[in-house]
Amino acid sequence: MANVTYLLGAGASAYCLPIIQNFSKRLLISKKILEEDIQHRSDFYSINFDEPQKPPLIKDLGTAKELIKELEWVISESASHQTIDTLAKKFFHKDLASLFRLKRLLIFFFLFEQKMANRIHSKILIDDYGSVRNFKEAPDFPIKEVSDKRYDSFIAAVLKDVPNKIELQNNIKVLSWNYDCQFEIALMNYSNKKFDELKTFFQILPNTRTFNANNVNLDLGKFAFLKLNGSAEYDSFAINNGESQNILETNLDEDSTLNHLIEDYKNSKKYENSQNSHLGYFNYSWEIAGEFVNKYEGYNKCIENAFTIAEETEVLVVIGYSFPFFNRKIDRKIMNSNRIQKVYVQDVSPEERIFTIKESFESLRGKQIIPINFINSFFLPPEL
Repeated sequence: MANVTYLLGAGASAYCLPIIQNFSKRLLISKKILEEDIQHRSDFYSINFDEPQKPPLIKDLGTAKELIKELEWVISESASHQTIDTLAKKFFHKDLASLFRLKRLLIFFFLFEQKMANRIHSKILIDDYGSVRNFKEAPDFPIKEVSDKRYDSFIAAVLKDVPNKIELQNNIKVLSWNYDCQFEIALMNYSNKKFDELKTFFQILPNTRTFNANNVNLDLGKFAFLKLNGSAEYDSFAINNGESQNILETNLDEDSTLNHLIEDYKNSKKYENSQNSHLGYFNYSWEIAGEFVNKYEGYNKCIENAFTIAEETEVLVVIGYSFPFFNRKIDRKIMNSNRIQKVYVQDVSPEERIFTIKESFESLRGKQIIPINFINSFFLPPEL
């Protein structure tokens, strides 16, 4: 079978996470949810109810208010820029303290989006349509899933046909520009492994081993999933029996989850200057420069592994990726692989992406590039 590599952009997680067009709106929704919960806490302690009421949701009121101010700051700062990445690029050159501040808030935001999906979904319905009834009748309703089920379908499709074993096909690799953990969340439904162990076992990088550059060694004869921009996640926390647990593997209700996220955000401020921490996991493509040291130790080797995967790629499947100029330096090394024979481009507007590919990557101009218009599931090429 051919070596098949998937290249994922924001559109690959768009059923759960925001894309450029609605990013600011979703930041605002997060802010509103926090404000509503704070107001509920205030009402609970200031009104004498005749009947028992649900207790306050938020425990750490101070940090919750700080998060609201941080969300207001990001919304305001990003208003004059086309994307949040543009704002980050400005901070990279002008104000590193603000860059770290932005990263810390975005880690919270991406986890909030994935763990508070039901609250966010309800808020979208009410804000856009006034009620759930109106939403059901709207032809252009927004999609917001607890997790993007396309990852679940993809995993089920590429599992080896081995009973009582979870093994993914060896000839498949995934390179993702996304920070989210949608793939890991979907994979946990199949595997009994804990979050950190799962990432190591299935070669999902970065993981806890990549804090040491000497441990970033891939077995290219097996499945691998590399996040080119790192990952938005917090460190695992201790639970009652002395074991550790990651917020992404918990089955807590959303109220308890929110309190954990607020606590994790508060704790994250202690480690913002440490490259080998969750903040060092969250990267941008331009941070590959050697002068920038605030990234996890194995970052450069992870990117080198991505280039090695590209060199062995025969079939490339691009999903929901717009090839922004910021990523061009890395994208050129991925896309200009001499072994690539065929490219499938899955997108709501694949012809636009194909035009970008032909104009930006000279080595692919004579290759077969096939548009895939449907987006309800990840495309599985006949070469698999």
